[in-house]
Amino acid sequence: MLFFSIFLVFAQAQTNRIESNFHDIGNSSKIFLRPGLISVLEFPNPISEVRIGNPNVVKALISQISPKELTIYFKNTNALPTNLIVRSDRKIFVFDIVPSKSTHQDYVKIRGSVGSVGNSNKLQIIQSSSISTQNVKVKKSESKPKLEEKIAL
Repeated sequence: MLFFSIFLVFAQAQTNRIESNFHDIGNSSKIFLRPGLISVLEFPNPISEVRIGNPNVVKALISQISPKELTIYFKNTNALPTNLIVRSDRKIFVFDIVPSKSTHQDYVKIRGSVGSVGNSNKLQIIQSSSISTQNVKVKKSESKPKLEEKIAL
């Protein structure tokens, strides 16, 4: 518990109030939100769906002016951590909304995304193939010699 508290304090100290970044689709990102203030998240494409882990704690509104912007705020001062899932252009962005009295992110612009959903370090080979070069023939023709290969998969 002490380690988590120290880690959270360190993470909050590194957070900018206004930032622009690429979002890693394979991981959730933290949004530090102070009760009584709003945060605006801008996505690279229009938002098609928003889901909130605990809708009694956080309110999320898609902007009527720009469908790429999402405004989030706590409904009351007794805020609890929750999560936020946003679907935009066939991509899913996952955030952890963290209430904080000392750190707040006013504006987060997501310029793009990297990575993918899933564990890329646990890949399995489903099918393998080999290429045989034993049956290589050279055709003689009148113009230029051509190389013909037979490949077995």
